[in-house]
Amino acid sequence: MSNHSSLTYGKQERTTHRAIDNALNSARNRQKVMDKRGRIKCSDYELAAVSLNGRLKWEKALRLELGRHLGLMPNANITSNDVFWFCFVDVNCLQRCHYQYGASFKPLKCINSYRKGLKGLSYVAMLEPAIYASSSRIKPPAFEHLGQFEKTISWHCHGLAWGESRKEMRLRFNEIEARGIYVPAVPNLKGCWAKFIQPELISQKIGYMCKTPRLTNRVYCRNPDKFDEEKWEFEQEEMKSRPGEHILYFKLLAPYTLDQLTFAGGDGSKILQTVKAPFVSRTKA
Repeated sequence: MSNHSSLTYGKQERTTHRAIDNALNSARNRQKVMDKRGRIKCSDYELAAVSLNGRLKWEKALRLELGRHLGLMPNANITSNDVFWFCFVDVNCLQRCHYQYGASFKPLKCINSYRKGLKGLSYVAMLEPAIYASSSRIKPPAFEHLGQFEKTISWHCHGLAWGESRKEMRLRFNEIEARGIYVPAVPNLKGCWAKFIQPELISQKIGYMCKTPRLTNRVYCRNPDKFDEEKWEFEQEEMKSRPGEHILYFKLLAPYTLDQLTFAGGDGSKILQTVKAPFVSRTKA
């Protein structure tokens, strides 16, 4: 597995967490992640989802174990596999930010929804939030119930899968799309996709899967003058998060640990158990 990709991941993570630290000191909404004494509310467990060191350790452990299993390192178990990079997103996994609605939403339930599309595959994936901020007076249907300046959160997943040929994987995702099982928040996009990746890119994808969220999606209508709603076309742009949005990501992730946000199936379940074991044993010690 490429050490260069790991070094790049570490550099990007440190940059993101410097922006988070700056936000914790300067953002106007920073009180939302603090207790009455002004202390930041988060777990001290080494795999806390808001911990820089936890992210670095988790990425390294996953990279080494997946590399051994997929035949990318010496003494590997498997020497030939088609490996696919996939994503799932669904409107049923949108969370409103307003306090009246956020309390009843359970992000980890989204994992069970995304597992359905991966049944029969070996895979490892991670759940993560993405902030959507609509900047247009005309909104996609999924955002119509939001207030003028209200943001929404899309809990989606990225992961690596193997165990089927390229043809079988294409048929699987075509069927999922045809049945409309996963509906994207933005109509012009897909609710799920998968693509074959070369072995040398696997390390890079593991880093992306393990990253701390650092971008915010801005959504706007490209043709607002059209009178027919069915002809509206929407554009999604990724932009660097502002300090207040870093605070929102921190608040969303603070209740969770990285092992809670990671899920797997098939041979991936054994890989995940192997990766988690050292962290669990240190916690119990």
